[in-house]
Amino acid sequence: MALTVAICSQCGAKLTITNNKPVCEFCGTPFLVKDEKGELSERLGSSKFGDFEIIGDFLERYRGSAENVVVPKGVTEIGENAFLFNKTMRTVVLPEGLEVIGASVFAGCPLLEEVTLPDGVKKIGGAAFSRCSRLKRINFPDSIEIFSKKFGSYLTFTDCDKLTDVEISDEAFLRLNGDKVFEGTPFLKARQEAAAKKIAEQQEAAQREMAEQQEREKQAAMDARKAQGLCRHCGGKFSLGKKCKNCGQAKDY
Repeated sequence: MALTVAICSQCGAKLTITNNKPVCEFCGTPFLVKDEKGELSERLGSSKFGDFEIIGDFLERYRGSAENVVVPKGVTEIGENAFLFNKTMRTVVLPEGLEVIGASVFAGCPLLEEVTLPDGVKKIGGAAFSRCSRLKRINFPDSIEIFSKKFGSYLTFTDCDKLTDVEISDEAFLRLNGDKVFEGTPFLKARQEAAAKKIAEQQEAAQREMAEQQEREKQAAMDARKAQGLCRHCGGKFSLGKKCKNCGQAKDY
């Protein structure tokens, strides 16, 4: 899609793009490039897009105070500490095309409850969600290849005591070593308890099936002895008094 309009982030001047000059011709401020529909397509130079500080396709810092945050389209990487200690954010939706989330990006956000990760995210840095004490819900797409478990002394979800709703496939959980990634969370505890319960149920079912199989085999053996006119219990022969010469059981058929 052709880029046609540049909007200065300082003075608001609108320019027709004729070259790649990254600054406003009127005030010298780096400008934002928008497409024909007015949607952000590229940023030239270092620009401030609302509350987001973005260089190229790199989100360096968010300085807003919104409760529900939507990261702009075009961002492919979020730098370390970009949302660190944000005190107002409750939910955050990240854009399609995002590939890298840096270390401690959402660390120390006490009101953050929900994070939506898009398909295509490949790398998440250490302690990315640590100390988010109200975080309840997050999803993990299968595209994730690298998930750093630790940054400094903090684990990925250190002090995330309310994290219970995690959307992640079994394959991704195993590949990313989920027992370490989610260490200390109620989600992992519930998952481990469910796994232990499933194993116990499988063992109980196996034991029950074994007992039933043994009973079937026992009955089959007794029926075979009966067919031969022998004692059903031990296979011994009967005396004239119709008692088993071997075990003493009376003939019961």
